[in-house]
Amino acid sequence: MRLEELFETLENRVDRECQALHIAAEEEAAAILFDAHEEVERQRIEALATQRAEAETQLRKVQEQAEARRGVDEAAMRHQVADEVLGHVPAHLERMAQSPDFGFVVEALLAEALASLPGATAVGAPVVHVERCRAWLQQHGYAQVTVEADPDLRDGVTAFEPTGRSRVTNTLTSRFERMKEAARKRCLERLYGEEA
Repeated sequence: MRLEELFETLENRVDRECQALHIAAEEEAAAILFDAHEEVERQRIEALATQRAEAETQLRKVQEQAEARRGVDEAAMRHQVADEVLGHVPAHLERMAQSPDFGFVVEALLAEALASLPGATAVGAPVVHVERCRAWLQQHGYAQVTVEADPDLRDGVTAFEPTGRSRVTNTLTSRFERMKEAARKRCLERLYGEEA
């Protein structure tokens, strides 16, 4: 073989090897590029899924907060309505205290006050019921107990003991104040059908 043919053969061989390397490099580059595109797409899908999950979590939190706030607002509104209803009670008690039959109620309140404070020596009574209280005390064996008119008392009585340290106030207003929370619960049950 001549030198020229040998160079040509070597040149062809080098060209083929270069071309094979070039093709292999292009295939490897294409594979790397494909893998990179696949990885980018996978990361994009994961990022979207993460963002969607975070958005759904945030939406649930907002909905839960809104629901909780609505519950608080509804409960506050219900209690406000119950308080408005109960706000009419003092006027009703005042009307009762002014009725002609209230003397019988004063006698019952007086009996309870004296039972709660057996050593009482004085009783405070509404001005209009002083004489009725004196008569009741006489009839029931409490002649030694004095009755004082108390202009601040309108719907009940107060009993005092000799030292003045103990006193029992038994009025419709004080009884209502003691049972106000139970009355509010009962009002809520009647208005809304459930205990609130």
